[in-house]
Amino acid sequence: MGPNKKESQEVAKIEVTAYLNKIKHTQYGTIFEIGERHSKKNQTTGEWEQDGTNTYYDVWVDRSGADASLFNESDLIVVEGSFRTKKTEKEGKTYYNNVINATSLRPFERRERSEQSVQIPDNWVESDAPF
Repeated sequence: MGPNKKESQEVAKIEVTAYLNKIKHTQYGTIFEIGERHSKKNQTTGEWEQDGTNTYYDVWVDRSGADASLFNESDLIVVEGSFRTKKTEKEGKTYYNNVINATSLRPFERRERSEQSVQIPDNWVESDAPF
């Protein structure tokens, strides 16, 4: 290989829910650049804080795949497909890129609270419970 070596290896099937950052069209298909935030709630302050680093992916969809006009930047989307890490060497530096070859791409739909509620029997909690 020349000065720009490329290696990749398929690792696993994956489902990711992430924010759409950018859509790029190529002659081979469409690339959706997505990112997922890692955060947790600080128990002391009650504020949400970054927990580690954000993860970014390039999602490849071939020309017969998803209609990019259905999505807008900053949409929360769900991607299913094959995951691999692509290693590229350029000008003496090594770069790693997370790539998903998408088999399914859809908008994330939040469930209504009523759908998530569970019926709890009246006798479930006893009077001497510690809470």
